[in-house]
Amino acid sequence: MTREEIMRLEGRELDAAVAERVFGHDVVWVIEDRAKLVRRLPDGQCVLVPQYHDNIAAAWQVVERMTMMGYQFELSFVQGAEYESAPWLAIFCKPPRRVGAVHTAFGSTATEAICRAALRAMEEAE
Repeated sequence: MTREEIMRLEGRELDAAVAERVFGHDVVWVIEDRAKLVRRLPDGQCVLVPQYHDNIAAAWQVVERMTMMGYQFELSFVQGAEYESAPWLAIFCKPPRRVGAVHTAFGSTATEAICRAALRAMEEAE
């Protein structure tokens, strides 16, 4: 997945990518009255995939997962007219910090920025 593709992901599509690439879950879209995003447990049960993109508690699970994999995390709010639509900046990097080892993403919310930066880090790791 390219940087541009990651930056275009929104909503439940962003959640699905995070569940698959950061957590290694197999996700399934279930269509009933509306689309649901679930992951299958080893015993065959299905549970809803958290809304990582707009729930800070769920997004923090992404941060915790990434730090368990050795990444350091930073989150900043950037001010300025050029950042008005996406003022949140999330950074994941593995020490030592060097060019190519820093994975950044902007978002309109902190949660979006966290999800996108984690996906960028995972893409580079592959």
